[in-house]
Amino acid sequence: IVDRAALRRTLDEVREKGYALDDEEYDEGVRCVAVAVMPAAGRDNASGGPVAALSISAPASRLTRQRCAELAPLLRRAAAELADALRDQPGATS
Repeated sequence: IVDRAALRRTLDEVREKGYALDDEEYDEGVRCVAVAVMPAAGRDNASGGPVAALSISAPASRLTRQRCAELAPLLRRAAAELADALRDQPGATS
């Protein structure tokens, strides 16, 4: 992505879908699906942004675009569980 308009469109798509996809853009032959770990309810987060991320990367031949779409909800659930686990950790980054 080399211009702001394209970046904004891509970020809007990520927000809408709830996950990001690296479709061999960084490494040829490697695909990645990722989700943000947002702070759990009741957790202070001054930046308002994610506190972490979870991703799955694999050879594109095994991790198809369709499989990424199937795995995204599982990653989102795992991210929510992680956010809950971090909520009550003393000194956890928020």
